[in-house]
Amino acid sequence: MSSNALGAAGLRRLTSAAWAPGLRAFRMSFDRAGWGEGLGDALHHEGWSGLRELVFSGAYACPGLSHSLAGSAALSGIETLGLNWDLLGGDGARVLFEGSVFTHLETLDLRRNLLRLPGAEVLAAARLPALREVLLQHNLFGAQGARVLAASEWSAHAKVRT
Repeated sequence: MSSNALGAAGLRRLTSAAWAPGLRAFRMSFDRAGWGEGLGDALHHEGWSGLRELVFSGAYACPGLSHSLAGSAALSGIETLGLNWDLLGGDGARVLFEGSVFTHLETLDLRRNLLRLPGAEVLAAARLPALREVLLQHNLFGAQGARVLAASEWSAHAKVRT
């Protein structure tokens, strides 16, 4: 779905549909709808329980995205998480990955998120045992951040693209 102004209310209706538990992938890009507080409720809905791939690309109009994702047990089976063009920053990374529920995460796309050194440090400390690929192009963590990421526990088994 792209540029459709779905918003949190529309997302809740989608996850409440009879077919929602069978949904395996959901991709949303550049949706400028007012997500507001309803996003957390929408992402915590049991209708996401079968989801394996979730992409919110260009959702930078949604400051609560990382809080909503981090607290959702319904998303614990996610294998691919794409948050590119979301302007996550260090605070968003901290919320998302400290005490992460993403134990099955294999692919993480954080391109173009304004991640600086503190964001790289948070990501490097994250417990992501299944991680196999990380896309980090066009962030701002520099050479020191790249060294921090290279020393992470998960970097031994994940391809990191910077």
